[in-house]
Amino acid sequence: MIDFHSHILPNIDDGSTSVEDSVQLLKEASEAGFSKIISTSHYMRNYYEVVEEDREKILKGLQILDHNIELFLGSEIYISHGIIDFLKDKKASTINGSKYVLFELPMNVK
Repeated sequence: MIDFHSHILPNIDDGSTSVEDSVQLLKEASEAGFSKIISTSHYMRNYYEVVEEDREKILKGLQILDHNIELFLGSEIYISHGIIDFLKDKKASTINGSKYVLFELPMNVK
C-alpha cells in the first residue's frame, strides 16, 4: 500500500513533532502494510515555509533510520495565486518530481 498524503517529516507543520515520533509512525505504517509513503508537508506562504532542499534532507535522514518504507517528497500546497511560482522556486514540491500536485482548498470559505 502507498500512503499518498502524510505529514511524516518532523517539526515542519502540524504533523510529526519529533524524529522519534516520525520513526514510530513509520514503524506503525510498516506493520499496517504500507511499503511507500509520500511526504506531503503543508506549504502555505508566511506560515508553513520549509523549502524543498531542507525537506529533502529531512526525508533522506528518516529513510536512513527506517529502511522498511520507501519515502517520496511532495507538498500539500495551500491554493493561492502564487502556486506555480512556489513550485518553480522549489519552495513547494510536486509529487516525487512528477507533474502532479496535492493542493488544499480554503477551509473557511462558504
